[in-house]
Amino acid sequence: MYLRIVFTYLFILTFTSFAALAQAPITPRIAFTTDRDGNEEIYTMDIDGGNLVRLTDDFSYDGHPAWSPDGKKIAFVTRREINDEIYTMNPDGKNFINLVERLGYDGHPDWSPNGARIVYMQETQIYIISSSGKAPTKLKQPFQITRSPAWSPDGDKIAFVVDQNDNHEIYIVDINGNNLKNLTNHPEGDYTPAWSPDGNKIVFSSDRTGNNEIYIMNADGSNFVNISNNPAKDMRPVWSSDGSQIAFVSDRDGNNEIYVMNVDGSNPRNITNHPADDTDPDWFGGTSQAVSREGKLTITWGYLKRGDIIETLR
Repeated sequence: MYLRIVFTYLFILTFTSFAALAQAPITPRIAFTTDRDGNEEIYTMDIDGGNLVRLTDDFSYDGHPAWSPDGKKIAFVTRREINDEIYTMNPDGKNFINLVERLGYDGHPDWSPNGARIVYMQETQIYIISSSGKAPTKLKQPFQITRSPAWSPDGDKIAFVVDQNDNHEIYIVDINGNNLKNLTNHPEGDYTPAWSPDGNKIVFSSDRTGNNEIYIMNADGSNFVNISNNPAKDMRPVWSSDGSQIAFVSDRDGNNEIYVMNVDGSNPRNITNHPADDTDPDWFGGTSQAVSREGKLTITWGYLKRGDIIETLR
């Protein structure tokens, strides 16, 4: 009886410690583009606008940052080699890597949920490339002009904008090119879709009321809700990691600033408060996703040897 009690206690203690690790908080940061230094550069900041860190320092354009799912890399667009290209860097602004290395426009990167691939724009088409920069492949879809790809949290779909006959609509498609669907179906423009962390919602901007507003819809295109409701231009929304808040760009204070609001549109607050233009927010952190991003849980367990020695197996 004594041995069984000790073994049970040790197993529960070890399992609980891993469960606590799975929910360990990660300090949330927002990466963004700003021209406060005379040209567009990439900064990060806390979600209240504090603790500003400049990551890039180049005379050319650096912008449109996108955090990798584990927070260890940031993909971004740069013109430091004349044309727009996709680079990655560490979150401290070191270790720049050019992923595409081609002439022409490459832009709007977004990571796959496991961090292995990046979807991006190549000219007016959408491509997928490995995060090491190998083997770009074109996303199968029938349109000539597409923009703003966003990878779904389950890894199965891409949301993107189609520019057809001077109208912008939001579509989704499987990554193999099947099950193409128009989600918005509206005569006014709809732009920059972003999936909620659970994959059930999509936030986007739209000028269907005469000016740009932030909307949320279900991932099947139903139940449109205007959450910004402001006469200013509100655009480029992204979700917080826990799905409770939206960061977005607004000119309601006279220039482009980054705001954060609750997911129902309440409590909007300006977190940049700078006379320069601040745009392209991307949010990382809050709560870790899991011990393993591949869905595997490692449990350390032990047994008694000679009554007082624990041997650990993995």
